[in-house]
Amino acid sequence: MIDDNVSRKILRKADVILIVAILCVAFAGAFLQAFVFTGTYSGDAVVKITLDGEIYGTYPLKTPAVIKVDDEYSNVVAIEKGKDGNMSVRMKDADCPGGDCLRHASINLGGQNIICLPAKLVVEIKGGGSEVDGYTY
Repeated sequence: MIDDNVSRKILRKADVILIVAILCVAFAGAFLQAFVFTGTYSGDAVVKITLDGEIYGTYPLKTPAVIKVDDEYSNVVAIEKGKDGNMSVRMKDADCPGGDCLRHASINLGGQNIICLPAKLVVEIKGGGSEVDGYTY
């Protein structure tokens, strides 16, 4: 018969080892996400602007620009250097109802986009870095 106190100590020690192992894996994953797998774009990335299903224009991501898109609504798209030093795209101004596109975060990776539904405007990055589905934090 096994002493109950001994089995509790072994179980507690095993629990601590398991918790430490899980924390190490979690911190390693967070480190890799933050410092190794951060998305960057290459020089061939472009910003494609589509208005009502038709291509309005294609602009290189590496060149700063301010693009005014006028149709039923007036929208201004800015390609600029972001806080992290990489080039990014954001909706600078829009007179559409709601203004949801103005609150959208800047984008800087291939596959990301900003959509303004009332204006039927889609701003997306094509090429460059990895085409990401999303990030989990």
